[in-house]
Amino acid sequence: MTCILTRDYREKRMRNCLKSLLFSLGLSVCASVSAQAACEEPQFDAFGAEGWQVEPPQYYPQAGLGFSYAFNSPGAAGTLYVYDMGLSSEEPRDWRAQLNQAISDIYRIYDTLDQQIVVSDPYKIPQEILSELTFANEGAFLFVSLGETHKITIATLGVVNGCFHKFRYTQDVSSNSEQGLLEGFQRFVPLVHAVEDDLSASGYFQK
Repeated sequence: MTCILTRDYREKRMRNCLKSLLFSLGLSVCASVSAQAACEEPQFDAFGAEGWQVEPPQYYPQAGLGFSYAFNSPGAAGTLYVYDMGLSSEEPRDWRAQLNQAISDIYRIYDTLDQQIVVSDPYKIPQEILSELTFANEGAFLFVSLGETHKITIATLGVVNGCFHKFRYTQDVSSNSEQGLLEGFQRFVPLVHAVEDDLSASGYFQK
């Protein structure tokens, strides 16, 4: 089955597409080292996602960690990290290792906050959902639950202009079931498409 999600996707199509999410994420943890290069800074001066605000970039002092942009909306938040880590990031094994690390970080963060928090296994996002995104090659989602409180956390990883582009997204949802999955992707998909549109309009992908 082929399912493509655009800004005007229908809820029924999304439900059918998200049913294919029931398989675990398998990722390589290998990485090869190469010379570090400076990362190009994207511009979000005219960011147009309704209900979202983008913050000025945050720069990290450690070599290779680059910078990030935070996107905020009531009940949800996303962050785009742009960095190189001194790796040969054009190699699939390298950005897959970075995605693997991003998922490990999610477990570590929530375990530090409260050991009673339950984090689900990671599930791979079908390629149909990411196929229209230049800055995301692969991704995974997890549910985070504490009692009756649930969140969905999504991580994607891609390579643009020789640098890693990691997108972390977290949203409050009503359950850790199909309904929560639908609620999460209904807001995640338009957000990442708005990010894609801004990057494309600024010529970021042609640099």
